[in-house]
Amino acid sequence: MYSRKGYMDETYEILGYLGSGSGGVIYKAYHKRLQKEVVLKKIKRKSRDARINRNEVDILKNLNHMYLPQVVDFFEENGEIYTAMSFIPGRSLKELMEERRQFSQRQLIRWAMQLCSALNYLHTQTPPIIHGDIKPANIMVTPRGDVCLIDFNVSFAVNGNTVLGYTEGYASPEQYIIALDSREGRELPQYRVIDEKSDIYSTGATLFHLITGKKAGRNRTKAEEYLLKKYVSEAFAAVILKAMDPKSEKRYKNAREMFQALQNVYKKDARYRKLV
Repeated sequence: MYSRKGYMDETYEILGYLGSGSGGVIYKAYHKRLQKEVVLKKIKRKSRDARINRNEVDILKNLNHMYLPQVVDFFEENGEIYTAMSFIPGRSLKELMEERRQFSQRQLIRWAMQLCSALNYLHTQTPPIIHGDIKPANIMVTPRGDVCLIDFNVSFAVNGNTVLGYTEGYASPEQYIIALDSREGRELPQYRVIDEKSDIYSTGATLFHLITGKKAGRNRTKAEEYLLKKYVSEAFAAVILKAMDPKSEKRYKNAREMFQALQNVYKKDARYRKLV
């Protein structure tokens, strides 16, 4: 990790402010040496856990997956910690939803499989990398029509107990509990770790919002289940509801298993049609 006075000014030209989230402040910038546009993120939460060692920086910078941005830099300057990732052209799912775009089941299944592919890649790193904030605003739709999962939190590569924040309607129950306990100085051992199943829940909750136009509540209701089944097939709804189970042990055990379930949606739908 670089830590040299003036490194930022030497390396980057800030092009504009993109936004601020639970994890940090985000800018669009130009990397002078690489001659490419990047997304530069100043991490809000500065702690010993975020000051990761050289080997872990190399892991982050060697990430390479078609549905993830490339990590191009990770450095510290004037007590602030920054990450730089490749700039992904396109529009976020949040923007498309705000325009009231409609998405077909086939399109949603394809995107869900791409997200599971990206998550499986992150979760099987050593150490595992947990995204921690999957939601429509963090999923870009590229000009080719694929999705790209942006803004994953590098601190989760080091410490699964760290909660940088959560987004209402997408965060898993355990994320709410940890965030509440951290504010009140309490711990509940059964909810202590944020792991890959938290990302699986948020993926399901994101799909629920894309399909129904409504965010899922903290406690799932029968009304939400009926609403989901109004818009998509029984088999696809079952995948989403399993991913969103409030009890983490009842969700898919990993992203690969959810990917395989999505692959089988059409087979189950065909068998159902044949039965009818």
